[in-house]
Amino acid sequence: MQCFAEIHHVLPDRILLRLPQSKGFAVLAKGDLVGTTGSVLADKLMTHLARSGAPIRVSTALKRDGEGYLIASIHVEPLWPPIITFRPPVQRVLRDVYTKTFLASRLGLRCEAKIRKVAPNGLIVSLPQGLTGIATARADEEEGASVTVRVLDVDRSNGFVCVTLDPVAVQHCPEDAADRRELLASEQVQPGRIVSCRILLRCNDSELSVVEVPVTLSDGTQRSLTAYLLHEQPSPPAPGPNTMVNGVVAFAPSDATSMECLPVLVVTTNLACAAALVPPAVRTTPPPTRIRGRIPWHTAQQGAEEVWCSDEEQGDGAEPRAIRRRRIEEELDRLERQPEREPSSPDDFQKLLLATPNRSAIWVKYIAYHLRLQQFEEARQVAEKALSTIGVREEQELLNIWASYMNLESTHGTPESLAVVVRRALERSENQLLVYEKLADGFESSHKNQQYLQVCQTMASKYRNTPRVWERLGKAILLVVTTDGHEQQLKKYLKQMSDALKKDEQAVVVEHLAIYEYRRNRVSHGRALFEGVLGKVPKKSDIWSAYLDQEISLLSRRDNEGSVDYTRAVFDRATSMPLPAKAMQGLLTRFLQFEEAHGTPQQAEHVKAKARTYVEERLRANAKNTVPEA
Repeated sequence: MQCFAEIHHVLPDRILLRLPQSKGFAVLAKGDLVGTTGSVLADKLMTHLARSGAPIRVSTALKRDGEGYLIASIHVEPLWPPIITFRPPVQRVLRDVYTKTFLASRLGLRCEAKIRKVAPNGLIVSLPQGLTGIATARADEEEGASVTVRVLDVDRSNGFVCVTLDPVAVQHCPEDAADRRELLASEQVQPGRIVSCRILLRCNDSELSVVEVPVTLSDGTQRSLTAYLLHEQPSPPAPGPNTMVNGVVAFAPSDATSMECLPVLVVTTNLACAAALVPPAVRTTPPPTRIRGRIPWHTAQQGAEEVWCSDEEQGDGAEPRAIRRRRIEEELDRLERQPEREPSSPDDFQKLLLATPNRSAIWVKYIAYHLRLQQFEEARQVAEKALSTIGVREEQELLNIWASYMNLESTHGTPESLAVVVRRALERSENQLLVYEKLADGFESSHKNQQYLQVCQTMASKYRNTPRVWERLGKAILLVVTTDGHEQQLKKYLKQMSDALKKDEQAVVVEHLAIYEYRRNRVSHGRALFEGVLGKVPKKSDIWSAYLDQEISLLSRRDNEGSVDYTRAVFDRATSMPLPAKAMQGLLTRFLQFEEAHGTPQQAEHVKAKARTYVEERLRANAKNTVPEA
């Protein structure tokens, strides 16, 4: 009984699936994933299924677990339909390779590894993606060393990857998937070709060995592909590693899907069936390209053959009451957990607002919905309804509506209509400064610089003792005023700010304005602002540090305005000021690092001498201030 089920929610050890046609729910346990109980593969498949969100083709059993859920399972075989065209022994190998590609994404490729432990009979290495590899030991290997290995196989039962450090095998190995695709396209490894291969590893399964199949490129270069050798004639003893064996290619990936999910060759020792190894062409449904991930899962649209039959339909009698109650609870839980659908019509918005009338986010989306349709009057009506519906205690929600309403009138209204909305917002708001700031944000985002400057001037006149208001006004002046009137306008602004704010607050505001100018690539203006504030408060170590940060950033991004000599001069001036010991220590350390990166050894020694002089002066000062005992 197969069907396509949707993922309801994911737990650490299982996935709860919602079955189609309101047939209830089923559980997919990690231990039931293609018979990989407790293995790393089961964890990876669980993670893939949880992230994909695509419908999963499952088989349901006619029994339930202890909580009343139907028991579901999945299979890897249906994922690549042409697998049924191969002989049964080859099918078994391909199904095994299907699962191994999820554990080792670089199966058959080379990769960098780090030796974790050197054991008497082998090496334990760390591979990318947190995998552990096992390889044959070599006498010259040491723990902690980095080596290049070739990924050969995956031991699913023990959860580790088999690799080799054989120099020849590593040298001939493809570097990446593109290189491997080029080798697989060679005529030398097509199905039915007899090849001579070297055994690299004997698998736990006595019927299989991992071998390398040589491929000669057009320029004479020797390369090799990883293949699984199927021993179909077990009468002689199976050969060991480094033995040369003749075989015939039974499978070679030919399309993008098979090259991604089955990136190896399958070679058989049964040379008598060489003529019958090319599989017939079959008509198959290509995997959906919209599904991401290494597993091309089928979708519900492809499941025309889908059938469903539950145990209630086949059994006699009515459905048990406990199971029916469980099904109703699960459906309610699904409705609560499903993501909120984006409303797409006035009816959808009204239904949402009936449940949550105080959510300004929905009202703002409702206004934007009408604006996209050029329905400006309808948008105004929605804004008015929102202002009359939201509770008076929801100050932040109302402020968001007023901001949206002001932006609406600023963009699609007239100056008179905007003035009316602003006046109403100020009358109905307890914190009028927030209303002015929302209005200024709207003008700034819409690049209406003159209106932005006027609002900032109004805020500065009304809230003279608020530093953030003066900082916003300063940025507006720097943004709007042209170069000709820049100096005079800025001097007037700084004088007005000095009359309203304390000296420390002024310094912080000017520091932020200087950084703002640096970020706008107006370095000369930023330097002038830093120099002006340091002339008034030369002992502010944080301003010196911010000044140096901006100059060093110019050098790091190789800006034309950056200058090593200028930065060195600023460092020299800063370290000559009577700053606190902790601040001076930080500046001297940065000065030394700067000279080591941009200066000469003599200049670095000059900084060290300056640091020694500072320490000696501090020690003399402390000794002078120490009162001797009587």
